[in-house]
Amino acid sequence: MAANDKTVLILGAGFGGLTAATELRKQLPHKHRVILVDQSPRFYECGFNLSLMTGEMKNPRQAEGDLSALAGRGVEFVNEEVLRIDPAERVVETTSRSFEALRHRCPRRPACARGDPRLHRQRLQSL
Repeated sequence: MAANDKTVLILGAGFGGLTAATELRKQLPHKHRVILVDQSPRFYECGFNLSLMTGEMKNPRQAEGDLSALAGRGVEFVNEEVLRIDPAERVVETTSRSFEALRHRCPRRPACARGDPRLHRQRLQSL
């Protein structure tokens, strides 16, 4: 991997992690790596629970997906448990390896998500 190639590490293969991994893979040049880490090898779409209850789906395994299939989409899947996240050292440790970041960005919650009263007043005034 060249010095300017980047690796994106996504922790958790829920709906958000899967979406982030697949969308980033579509948008980033292929020289960059996208790695998704989760302790479970399978993803379960709980939205199919209704189909199970109504009898439309007979086998609950129909609602599961094997996360190793992400390799076909250019996403590396690491089936390991995250043991430690150290933001100060910029390290993520899993069951058998360690990922180190040269730099990282943690998105800040927007002011409206924190309940900033100025934004609420602005929103009310615009109504």
